[in-house]
Order: sequence, then C-alpha cells, then structure tokens
Amino acid sequence: MVGDAGHEREVTLDDLLTGLTGITMTSPVAHDVTGLAYDSRRVQPGDLFFALPGLQHDGTVFVPDAVARGAVAVVARRAVDLPGIETIVSDEPRRTLAEAACRLYGDPSRALRMVGVTGTNGKTTTTYLVESVLREAGVRAGLVGTTGVRVAGTRRPSAFTTPEAPELQALLREMVDAGVGGVAIEVSSHALVQRRAFGIEFDVVAFTNLTQDHLDFHGDMATYLDAKRMLFDGRNGGSLKPTKAVILHGSPGADAMRAAALEAGREVVSVCAALDAAPGADRLAANDADVAITSVRPGPAGLDLAGRAKDERGRGADFAFRLPLLGRYNAENAAVAFGCGLGLGFDASVIVRGLERTPGVPGRLERVDAGQPFAVVVDYAHTPDALAHVLEAVRDHSGGRVLLVFGCGGDRDRGKRPRMGAIAAAKADLAWITNDNPRGEDPRAIASEVAAGAPAGALRVVLDRREAIAAAFAEARAGDLVMIAGKGHETTQTIGDHVLPFDDRQVARELLGGRAGAEG
Repeated sequence: MVGDAGHEREVTLDDLLTGLTGITMTSPVAHDVTGLAYDSRRVQPGDLFFALPGLQHDGTVFVPDAVARGAVAVVARRAVDLPGIETIVSDEPRRTLAEAACRLYGDPSRALRMVGVTGTNGKTTTTYLVESVLREAGVRAGLVGTTGVRVAGTRRPSAFTTPEAPELQALLREMVDAGVGGVAIEVSSHALVQRRAFGIEFDVVAFTNLTQDHLDFHGDMATYLDAKRMLFDGRNGGSLKPTKAVILHGSPGADAMRAAALEAGREVVSVCAALDAAPGADRLAANDADVAITSVRPGPAGLDLAGRAKDERGRGADFAFRLPLLGRYNAENAAVAFGCGLGLGFDASVIVRGLERTPGVPGRLERVDAGQPFAVVVDYAHTPDALAHVLEAVRDHSGGRVLLVFGCGGDRDRGKRPRMGAIAAAKADLAWITNDNPRGEDPRAIASEVAAGAPAGALRVVLDRREAIAAAFAEARAGDLVMIAGKGHETTQTIGDHVLPFDDRQVARELLGGRAGAEG
C-alpha cells in the first residue's frame, strides 16, 4: 500500500462522514481530522485511517500501527477492538474514502469542466487531444493520466494512470486554486473498481474501445467490460451535472456503454471514423453520428481528416483538417475528442483548431531522429490490439520494411502473450522479443510464451532490451522503420526487485549516435 492524502484544512469526522450511505457510526464523533490516509506507514497525527481490503492483506491488520502514528479514527469493513479508537464500519471502505476525499477538498470537480476518458486503448492520446481543444477554447487546462499530470502546462510524474481518491481530489483542488478551468482525465478500469474517481462530477465521459488487457486483475472480459460500464451507468457517483456520454460507434464494447448511458438518462454523443480505405465505409454510421470522420489520408506529417459534425440543433457542417499524429487509428481518437468538445459546448471550428494544434503525445508513435537513414518510432503498445494497430499504422507512413522490438510484462495477463507473438510474426518483417518489465517472472519463460504464438523461428529472442534495440538498428536499411513497442513514455525497467533507469527514446538516441559516429 502506498500513498496518503495531503493535509489541507481541519474538519471534523462528522463533516466528512455524516449522511454517507453504507456506514455505521456508533455515535456522533467530533474528532478533528486533518487528513486521510490508507497506508499505515504514512499516517500523520490527526489522520482518519482507512483500512482497505487488499489482495494480500486485510487493512485492519495495520490499524494498530496507524493508531500508534496518530490516527484519530478508523474506517473499516468490520469493527476493530482497540481501546479509545472509534471505528466507522463501512460496507465499502474505498467508496467512503473517495466520498470523504471529495468533502475534505471541497468537491473541486464541481468548479471544473471535467472530461473522463476510459477504454483499453486510446485514453492517453484522447486526453491530450481534449486538453488541446480546451486550450483553443480559451480554457486553462489540466491533464491526468498515464504519462503523468499537467497543471496549466507544467508536467510532473504520477504513480498511477488515475491516482488514488485522496491524491486525485487534492490534485483537482490544486488545479482549481491555480485557475484551471477544464480537466481531461484518464479513468482506468482499476480506478473504477477501486473507486478512485468516485464522486467526480463529470461534464463528459467518453469510451474508446475494449480489447483484451488486465485480465490478471479482472479475471475475464465480462468483468472487465462491467468495470468500464461503471463510468456510464451511474455507479461512479456524481449526479449534479447533466453528464454527456461520448461513444465511439462500432468499437468493441460500445453498444454496452451506450445502453448503460441511455439507461442512466445521459445524452449520448455518437462519433465514428471510417478507418477502412474504401470510400463511403460505414456510411450508415456516418449519417447517424454526431461526429463522423469519413476520410482518413495518412501522410508523412500526420493524417488529413475530413467529415461532418452536427450542432446542437442537429444541423451538419463539413470540416477538414490535418491531425499532426501518425497512425490511421488516431482518427478514432480525434473523433472521440471532437465529440468531447461538442459535449462541452464548443463550436466545431474551435474544436478543429484545437485538434490541428495538438502537440505530440509522449511515447505514442513518437519519432526518434538522429539523422539515421531509417525511421525509429517508440510506442506504448502493450496489448494485442494496440500492437496490431501500431504495426498497421506505421505501414501507412513507411515504404520499407517494419522491424519490431517488443516484449510482454511479467506478473500480468499471460493470455495475451501468444497473441502478441502471433501479431508480431504476421505484421512485422523482422521482430525481436525482449524484456518489458519482467518483474518477478523469469524473462526466458515470458519470451517462450510469446514465441509460442508464432511459427517456429519467426521471432528472435534477445532478452537485454538495449541489445535487442541495437540488433534491430544493425539490421535496418535505408527506408525501413524500427518500431520499439511496449514502454513508450516509461523511464524505468523493472527486473526482479530492481527498478532500473531505461527510456527507449534515450537508449535509441544513444545507439543511433554511436552508430553515426562509427559510420562517420
């Protein structure tokens, strides 16, 4: 367990908990509370400690330590027999933690234009696109997600895609105090199940897609889908704003999200993008959608997109612009971001300018150029669907061979490993399996499971990631493209108990510099 909340102001226990559902207080308690904590090692005097149920331990075992460090009361699933300490029994401590955090920080989401994006792939890029639209609309913007946190343009790292509830509410309060007016936030399936974003008042929630990932946590795809649905069906709390739901038509899981949103009484903004190169692809969806990107033309500088968007009265207007991102699939992310802009009430012309001016997304088809005669691209793709998409995407932007360096993380969903091996063999001209955060697993065992999905000998195995990248560079010829997949923006590599510095982009530049020096 890691983390605790900041200590911003003093309130009473009654202020934080009175009126919340699913809790039992033996008597009104007027204890002053200065913060919330869920890690006993980080409790400070005056904290309310939440004994959260965990995968390995019940949080109640840490109560004595929390009390010794100064916790004034405890929230847990069952009463804790500790003299002089009030136990508030909650049927869902994580939800109570989120609700208390909202109250402690003054419900900051109510003062912000909040856009929450969920889906297996595309969350990060979509939030960057929404952030750019917010800026173009004259709104000071914030961003929360996989690549970190940005407050009005200033970036800092974050441990989770979606921070734990106390940290998230503290962050939103910081944004309000800094004059931020709108926030784009990635809402992961873990965060929804663990109630990290519970109680946030969203103006817009958006869904990209659902493909295999995180089954080590969720167990099966039905449970994974249900986790995503929590953002649309009202189970995530927040009821003061008339939340609009942006749904990517035709994407896996979209029908379930649309049905959930409609049942919850939310207005649905339907968007689509015809990724098929054939003219008029999915014409029915284009006619019905609020945003339809009907033309996608990849070029060396990005994607030329054209389509039609409806205004609040249902009248359509044509648009055309260049999105400065590689990858045909980014047309779908642009469509979702366009829908979010409409959901926020922005004019289509403002949205288009915002999308046109989007900066590159760290670790998402990010180019590394040191003057080499072949292209090098780094991407975060670490699921079968994402890997297939990025390999297809770079074909659109390259006339030569595609060389791939990739791996699969340890202590994570093993079912996707052979699928990724099969995709690598089918869609890359040459591919190397290497380490990608093996964590506590044997790297050779991971590589064997990946290779099992491909024909014998189709994939090369070089477990040292730096050596694998160097091997791909050595094989590359003029006009080829080397794709380094799996880590993207990450700057460390976890092997066993060791977290080692490793940034694919930096390593690539170093190797390319050395190559240039050797050839010069």
